[in-house]
Amino acid sequence: MPDGMKQENRSPEPAAGENKSKEVFYRKYRFSSFSNMCGQQQVASFFINTIKYNKISHAYLFSGPRGTGKTSMARLFAKILNCSEKTSFEPCGKCRNCVEFDRGSAVDIIEMDAASNRKIDDIRSLRDDVTFMPINGKYKIFILDEAHMLTTEAANAFLKTLEEPPPYVIFILATTEHHKIPATILSRCQLVKFSRIAVADIVKRLEFVIGEENAVRDEGLKIICDRAALFLIAKKANGGMRDALSLLEYVIALGGGINITGESVENILGMHSTGQIKNFIESVYLKKPETGLEIIKKVYETGNELLSFLESVNSYLSSLTLVKIGVSSSSALDCDEDDFAALREAASRFEAKDLMALLEIYSECLSQIRFAPDQRSHLEFVYIKSILSPGSGAANPQAQAAAVPSQAVQPALDYTRIEKMINDKITMAAEKFRQSGGPSKPSQASSGAPAGTSAGGAARPQLKPGESKLTLERIKLIWASSFLGRLKEISLPTHAIISSGALSKYSNGVLEIDFTKNAFCGERMNSGLHLTHAEEAFAQTYEEEVKIRIVLPAQEKAARVEQRKKEMLEEKKNDPTVKLLLEEFDGEIIDVEEQ
Repeated sequence: MPDGMKQENRSPEPAAGENKSKEVFYRKYRFSSFSNMCGQQQVASFFINTIKYNKISHAYLFSGPRGTGKTSMARLFAKILNCSEKTSFEPCGKCRNCVEFDRGSAVDIIEMDAASNRKIDDIRSLRDDVTFMPINGKYKIFILDEAHMLTTEAANAFLKTLEEPPPYVIFILATTEHHKIPATILSRCQLVKFSRIAVADIVKRLEFVIGEENAVRDEGLKIICDRAALFLIAKKANGGMRDALSLLEYVIALGGGINITGESVENILGMHSTGQIKNFIESVYLKKPETGLEIIKKVYETGNELLSFLESVNSYLSSLTLVKIGVSSSSALDCDEDDFAALREAASRFEAKDLMALLEIYSECLSQIRFAPDQRSHLEFVYIKSILSPGSGAANPQAQAAAVPSQAVQPALDYTRIEKMINDKITMAAEKFRQSGGPSKPSQASSGAPAGTSAGGAARPQLKPGESKLTLERIKLIWASSFLGRLKEISLPTHAIISSGALSKYSNGVLEIDFTKNAFCGERMNSGLHLTHAEEAFAQTYEEEVKIRIVLPAQEKAARVEQRKKEMLEEKKNDPTVKLLLEEFDGEIIDVEEQ
C-alpha cells in the first residue's frame, strides 16, 4: 500500500470478538444494505439499476451535505462489486470478500482521506498503486473522502489516471462542497447527489434504534423517549442522520434514557421551545409588551444566543405564513400532526399580510443584529416596533377574546406606557453613546428633523475645526443600528451599495470606506448622488458633517506605496551615516526608492 494512505474499517460490523455494544450509534447502525437505507431512495434506485444492468462507471462523485450517507454508500457499493456470490443487487455477506470486508481487512478496497492526503506526492503514490491488479476481488476500488480538499497540483496530477484507469479500477470520490471540485474532475466522474434526509425518515430511524437498544437492555434500563423529543432531535440534525444518531446518544447519556421528553431535549441541546416562541408571537398580537420583553430577558440571562432565538422566531413565522396561505400537510413543514394543528390555530388569528410584515421585520432584525453593539437593546427596539406596526393585532376581536378567556374584552393598548419604554431605551442608548465620547443628543434619524437642524427646529451648532469628538470606533458604535437605517430611508440603492463596504479610517473630517474587495460597488458609490445621500445621512445621524472617500483597489495600493515611502524617508533621516553626509555636503533627501 502506498505511503501516506491508511486503510479504515469498511463496514459498521465489528471485528470478530469485538463488543459491538461499545460502538457509537452512528457506526453501530450504519446501513449495510439497500433494504435498511434511510432516505436517499433516488440514490438507492440508481445503484440497484447500475448493478442489475451491469452499467458500472470507472469513476463516481458523491456530493451532498454531511451525514447523509455518502461514505456508507461508497462502502456498500464497493462491497457489492467485489461480492463473488451475489445473486441480486445485495451482497451475500458470506463469501470470502464479504467476510474480509466486514472484518476491515479487504485489501482491494482502499479508503483515502483527501483532507490529510491532499498533496501531489500522495496522488503519485495512489497512481503507482493503481498499476497493481486486485488480489481477491474483481475490482480494486479507491474511495477518496473530502475530495474537494485536494490541492490544484494534486488534482491535475490525478486527471489522466481518473480519465483512463485500468479496467479493474473504480474511483469513488465523496465531497460536501461540490462547487469546489475542479471542472476537469467533474467532467470525468458520474455525479450522484445526496439530499438531506426528511425529518419523518429520521424519526423512524431513531425509533428503530431505540427499539434495537431496548431489545438488549434490562427492564429497568430501557430507553423511554416520546415522539416530540425525537422530532426535536431530527430537526436539530438538519437532515443529517449521523448528527441525529450522535444527538440521540448524547441525550440518552445525559438523561439516563429514562423518560426523555421534548422539554428535556430542549434543555439539554439548548433549543428554544415552540411554546416560548409561540408566547413571544402571541404577545405581539395581544399587545402585551411585558410578556415579550420578559422572554427576551430570560433568553439573554440564561446565556442563549439571541441570534439562535431570532432564527427560531423567523422559522415559526415562516411556518405560520405557509399555513395561512394554504399549506395543508404537516410533512411539508417537517412537524407532527399535533404541532401542525397548533400552527393552524395560531395562524387563524392573523391576516396573511400581517404575518408577512412581521416576518419582514424580524428577518431584517436577524441580518442587522450581528453588527449591533448591544444585541438585547436592538431586539427590544424591533420587538416594540412590531407591536406598534399597523395590523399586528389579531385578525378579529372574537379570536383575540377567545385567546384570553379570563377577559371578556382585551383592554385598549396603553400607548403612553409603550412610548415611555421606547424613550427609556433611547435615553439609555444615547447615554452609552455620550459616555463613549459621541454626541449626547438624539440622532436626527429618530427626530425626523431635516439636516442641519435639531429636533426642535433650531439650527444645529456647527463645531469649529479641531472640535470633533468623533473617532472611527465611535462611528462604528451606531453605524449599523442608526446610520444605515437612516440612509435606507433617504436612498435604498445607496444603502445597498454602501453596505458592501467596510469602515477603514476617519481623520480630519474625512471618512474612508474600503471597497477593495468589491470594486464594482465602490465605483457605483462614486457615481451619481450616492456620496451626497451618504453624507446627508451621516450628518443627520452623528450631527457632524464629513466628506466620505471611497477606497478602491488601485487607490489602496498607491496609498500603501506612499506610506512606505514616508516610512523609508524617516528611517533615512534618522540614519547616522545619512545625517553625516547631509551635514557634510549641506544636502537634503529628495526621494527614496525601495530596492
